Amino acid sequence: MDKEDLISVIVPCYNIEKYVSRCIESIMNQTYKDLEIIAVNDGSTDRTGEILDEMAKKDGRLLVRHFDNQGPSAARNRGLDLMTGSYVMCIDGDDFVDSSMIAKMYEKLEQTRVSMAACNFWLYYGEGNKKVGNPNTDQMDDMPSEMAIELLFDSSKKFCTPWGKLYRKELWDGLRYPENVQFGEDMLIAPLLFDRAKKICFLSDAYYYYNQEGESLVRSDFNINKLCMITACKYWVEFCNKKYPRIQEKAKWCYWERMINICTFLTDVKYTKEYKEYQFIIRENVQGILRSKIRYVDKVKALFIAYFDQATYKKIRMVLRK
Repeated sequence: MDKEDLISVIVPCYNIEKYVSRCIESIMNQTYKDLEIIAVNDGSTDRTGEILDEMAKKDGRLLVRHFDNQGPSAARNRGLDLMTGSYVMCIDGDDFVDSSMIAKMYEKLEQTRVSMAACNFWLYYGEGNKKVGNPNTDQMDDMPSEMAIELLFDSSKKFCTPWGKLYRKELWDGLRYPENVQFGEDMLIAPLLFDRAKKICFLSDAYYYYNQEGESLVRSDFNINKLCMITACKYWVEFCNKKYPRIQEKAKWCYWERMINICTFLTDVKYTKEYKEYQFIIRENVQGILRSKIRYVDKVKALFIAYFDQATYKKIRMVLRK
């Protein structure tokens, strides 16, 4: 096997016995064969680890490593530490991919000579039920870093995800996911990768199947760990202020918008401290929020949050939802 063409595929796995075979098989069945598949079992308590071990016996390209549960950031980092390929991609263990995905992305990356390739994706709800994740998105061979970072501010694009991308390994030199962050870790690492890449190619065809079946941390009900998204958005503002001042204002709008909508989930009394903290920030910036280009409905929410206490805002929301 030519090491120059070896691609490492990192698959973090945790309690996904229902989906893991589908995922690994979709990687094994790639038309591009020079693969190193690193499945990181992150302390699963179901049969995920057993299934992976059995699959590894049938294909020597599959390397399985078992660790205590430390979360998806740690699992991806273990994979990054183990990889030996010249290129690397991450695929979540409950998702799966088109058989031509790696070949298409590798071909485009080599053709354009950039450091990162990204592709469109399917939102997969079950057999025969899917829709494209980023409709009406044009292919680009040389998307500059600034444009890629600006796409982060549109949550519907899901451009900051670890999956759906092929990287030259050098992009990861000295760079790893923060393991003390339980949610939104990809939001912290994406701008650094985009900045390093300088240019990114984007394939408008959808090759990645982003699974919407069952439950995941992303699709679960609100929990306190999701406040990490606010920290990440604040980091985007600071990062753009230093390196990309042209889009710093848009980063600020994203920060405010995420905070306003998170407050919608903080009306329970157990989140009083967090609500008051964000209420203060929103009140301090209310004039800027009203002049910004965020949605009108979010501006209205901002006014309610800024000038009403937690209990009153909860009552207002209940009335408006009727």
